[in-house]
Amino acid sequence: LVLISPSLWLADLFNGSRKEQAVNSIRVIPNVMDSSLYKSSYSRKLDRDKFNLVFAATNIASKTKGLHLLLGALEKIPSFKLPINLHIVGAGECDIPKISGISVVRHPILKSHELYELLSRSDLCVVPSISDNSPSIVTEAQMLGTPVLATQTGGIGELIEHGKTGFLSQISVDDISKQLNDILNNSELESIGEQSKKVASERHDPLFVVKQHEIVYRKVIQEH
Repeated sequence: LVLISPSLWLADLFNGSRKEQAVNSIRVIPNVMDSSLYKSSYSRKLDRDKFNLVFAATNIASKTKGLHLLLGALEKIPSFKLPINLHIVGAGECDIPKISGISVVRHPILKSHELYELLSRSDLCVVPSISDNSPSIVTEAQMLGTPVLATQTGGIGELIEHGKTGFLSQISVDDISKQLNDILNNSELESIGEQSKKVASERHDPLFVVKQHEIVYRKVIQEH
C-alpha cells in the first residue's frame, strides 16, 4: 500500500501514529489548485493610499485560525505609514477591538472568484493559524501574487521560504507583530509576491501533479 500526502508534515504525522506496517511508502505530492487561478483576469490592483490586509477563515471565531493573534499583533504596532484596511472574511462573530489607523471591513464567506478578486487587490494575506496542515488560502494568495505572512505550523513552512516567497512567524503575538512591522516597511513586498506566484504556480501545475501521480501508479503496477 502506498499513500499520497500533500505535505511532509502530514506524512510524518501518519508515520508517527501508525501501528501496523501495511503502508509500504508515502509519497508527498501537492494538491491541484483551482484552474481559474491561472487566468490573467486576476491582475494586481493595489490602492497606493491604503494598505489592504486579508484574513480569511470558514469560521473567524475558531481559535485555531488565530484571528485573536493577528488583532493583538496589530495593537502592538505603534504607528502606520498608511491607513490599513483589515478585511476579515468568513462566518462567525468575535470581539474586534478598535485600533487606531485600522478600518475593519467584514465579509461573509465569499465565493471563490470573489475571494480571488479581494486577494488580488490586497497587499498582504495573513494566516496566523495555531494548528493547520497546508491551508488553501496560502497557495491561493501566492498564485495571485499576494504576499503571505503565516505562522510556522503544520505544513505551512513547506509552502513559504521566509523572506523570498513570503514570511513566516512563530505562533505568538509578539513575533507576528514584529513580522508585520517589518513587512509594512518592506520595499520588496511586491517582488516577493511575484516570486511566490512563480514558485506556487510551478508547484501546483496540473500537468506536474498528474505526472507525479502517474509515476506512483506505474511503480505500484510494476511491483505487483
